[in-house]
Amino acid sequence: MKRHGNLFEQTFTREALFDAYVEARRGKRLRKACFWFDIRAGAVLDWLHRRLHDGSYEVRGYKRFLVHEPKTREICAPWFGDIVVQHAIYAVIRPIFERTFIDQSYA
Repeated sequence: MKRHGNLFEQTFTREALFDAYVEARRGKRLRKACFWFDIRAGAVLDWLHRRLHDGSYEVRGYKRFLVHEPKTREICAPWFGDIVVQHAIYAVIRPIFERTFIDQSYA
């Protein structure tokens, strides 16, 4: 596999984080976590950018809750900011990995 350099710089620019934020909130705009993030999105995205670049970013804990349909099970949901970071990473590494897959790869 070919090596790719400067992925960190590509992944965590302010523009990439904003694009990831827009992608992460797609279909979730009416949820409480997304609503609170929307209110202060600019400040939180700047905070995420600073934390990622100075190396002090840490994944927050998960919110745990029970869902009773169709059976009772525990759901662990990440903080919305962590979802934004995941989308930013995904946007950069997806094209790199997709080129290595064959057409008959279904997993």
